[in-house]
Amino acid sequence: MNAHANTTVTRPEPLLGGYYRGTESDNAVDAADRKLAQAEALAHLLYGETGEALRAMNDEIQDAIGWLLSDLIGEYRLFRYKADQEAASARTETHA
Repeated sequence: MNAHANTTVTRPEPLLGGYYRGTESDNAVDAADRKLAQAEALAHLLYGETGEALRAMNDEIQDAIGWLLSDLIGEYRLFRYKADQEAASARTETHA
């Protein structure tokens, strides 16, 4: 008889929260946080020992990674702007 037959396997939650893993949310703050986490993860690959591997790649790949980081930061800024606009709108509706 299999000792694991009645074992229930549960998936642990990610350490940084579900929205870092790409779950969709209409909340602009969550979207901004997701983009910032992605940019931070990418940035960690750009220095130290992992950065050496990047610097050994051809110029086209290095440029693409730089553009990706720039795009993530730009998307973060857009989502933060949207979140600020939503917050201001909510405050206006509360005081009306």
